[in-house]
Amino acid sequence: MDVVEREAMTFNVQVKDPDAPIDFYIAGKKVIPGQDDRVQVRDLGNGQHQLVISSIKMGDHGCIEAKTPSNYADGDMVVSSCNFDVTKGEERPEIGDVPPVTGVAHKHCNWDIPFQVNTRNAYEVAESIFDDLNGH
Repeated sequence: MDVVEREAMTFNVQVKDPDAPIDFYIAGKKVIPGQDDRVQVRDLGNGQHQLVISSIKMGDHGCIEAKTPSNYADGDMVVSSCNFDVTKGEERPEIGDVPPVTGVAHKHCNWDIPFQVNTRNAYEVAESIFDDLNGH
């Protein structure tokens, strides 16, 4: 599974026993609620649980695990896991060399501004055209 940097990701787990405890692990480390503001653990009731990571960072990639005690033997755990990679998110474009712009006052003029985006486009590019530099 691929996740784009700075986006949110939700992991859902459901168990039959609505009272069964669920522990989440990120890269082998137990998630402790309140330890990281970006990570939330939610008990939705009826055995449904969520792990929500907001604003994914490049270092967050790895394995997410949900563990709950087994009903069959003491000490046994039932584990559900998911591996994911983090893809570099879109960054500010690099503007190329722009020559001086000249034009006739109160007449429309067009010019190109060369730019390059070296990362994945996570969002659509929108254009804004203004009549003057004050944004009107």
